[in-house]
Amino acid sequence: MTPYVAASGCITPEQIAVFNRMRFVLQQAPEIRWGEVIPSCHHVCHALARIFPATSVQSGYFGKGNTHSWLTLQPSLEAVQTDYRARIIADMYPVFAVDSFIVYTYYMTTWNGLYIPKESVMEEVREQEPYFETRVGELVELLCRPT
Repeated sequence: MTPYVAASGCITPEQIAVFNRMRFVLQQAPEIRWGEVIPSCHHVCHALARIFPATSVQSGYFGKGNTHSWLTLQPSLEAVQTDYRARIIADMYPVFAVDSFIVYTYYMTTWNGLYIPKESVMEEVREQEPYFETRVGELVELLCRPT
């Protein structure tokens, strides 16, 4: 059975295909650790956004106080016609979850209250981790290696 958001065109088959490719890339990746630093949602999302140009990184908070990064995909025309505030979120390294998921959000859903954008979050992450960009580059290389 096709979920409503896919059947209605709010999330297109092409977007689902991009999401599935990102999931596959992450599932094939070996474990990685930089000394005491393990990849965070920030690393993962910035690396995937470099590999998959149909996505962009959004950082802020998941719920109250959990800094987080996620990816967004451009809403389809059908989604924008439903609500100009519509977003498609691909949470590739979710807080308190086991696997990635994709969700269509608009003004009436509770998802918008969970994903709260705030640009200063990445400034803080970069301040706390001076090798952030280098590690994202290393992660990109690792994720792009043939399996």
